[in-house]
Amino acid sequence: MSEDRNKTIKFIIIVMFVVIVILLLVRFIGSLTSSYKDSKQTVVENNESIENYIVKEDIITDTEIKEANLVKDYQTFYTVQNAFNNFIDALINGKYSDTYSITTQDIKSKYDRNTYIGKIKDFTEINFLSNDKPYVNSSNLKFLYTVKEDAYIGEIVNANGDLVKIGVILNRKDSTYKVFYIDMDLGGIENE
Repeated sequence: MSEDRNKTIKFIIIVMFVVIVILLLVRFIGSLTSSYKDSKQTVVENNESIENYIVKEDIITDTEIKEANLVKDYQTFYTVQNAFNNFIDALINGKYSDTYSITTQDIKSKYDRNTYIGKIKDFTEINFLSNDKPYVNSSNLKFLYTVKEDAYIGEIVNANGDLVKIGVILNRKDSTYKVFYIDMDLGGIENE
């Protein structure tokens, strides 16, 4: 009788162990699928109409009401400014491959690594590496706009005093960011 009981207990333990392993595998595969889907999503519908996401003041017409999407929250503004400073610092230091690794599908679907590196190198030379004076990479964020939750487009003053647009997504949980847009029309980089 005790042999049957021991076999039953062993069987129940094995079944519970198998069920737990299966549940862990399903959860792991689900998280991989979710992260893959997130990496393939685009932030904005169309990079060519990025100006639609920039509204500095309330626009009220007979058919349309648009509220300003300027970020006025101090903490968010300076958090995003730090992300821009880090990104521009990497560009100034020639870490173009590193910057490609933090871009989203929005940029990766448009440019392969080599094309991106060539274009971002030209972009950096024109906008941040001036022969006249060194570019001071701090407090250059002029305006910040909310695209959607934790996605922002910033207008940054370049070495020539012009505004360059860069878009980032903040991952507040991991304290990281991804770049989803770089103003490809300014600085000699054409859209393909």
